[in-house]
Amino acid sequence: MAKKTRKIIFWVFFSVFLALSTFIPLYQAGYRIDKKLNIAQVGGIFIALPVSQNGIQIYLDGKLKKETGFLRPSFFASDLRPKKYSILVAKDGFWPWIKELEVKENMVTEAKPLLIPKEISGKAAAPDQFDMASVFLEPSGEEKTDYKNK
Repeated sequence: MAKKTRKIIFWVFFSVFLALSTFIPLYQAGYRIDKKLNIAQVGGIFIALPVSQNGIQIYLDGKLKKETGFLRPSFFASDLRPKKYSILVAKDGFWPWIKELEVKENMVTEAKPLLIPKEISGKAAAPDQFDMASVFLEPSGEEKTDYKNK
């Protein structure tokens, strides 16, 4: 290989090294370049969901981003611009969880939604031992007025 060819290869790789050594630390620090070539720091959203529930749908600003499964129960969205995002977590048979989450620069916002079933079934813990009428009524059947003294 000629000396001139080796010099060209060296300077090409040296230029690539300098370019990457500039952009990689900026990328790692959370800086991104958008379509308009503006440089801005970004953040993310992490939503921790129960492992036992599959089929949970997660919407970010009205767009379906993920439906959870057995192996991937949580949700992480990265490279989000700093602003408020509308999050909707929904599953059939449960009330939807809706929240406005603010993403800040170089930070990850975490949320733990609570999904409550629409149809709650169950029995009282001790139905035979507890009578609500005895709490609010006197033995004569009249309503209690003095709750401090029995």
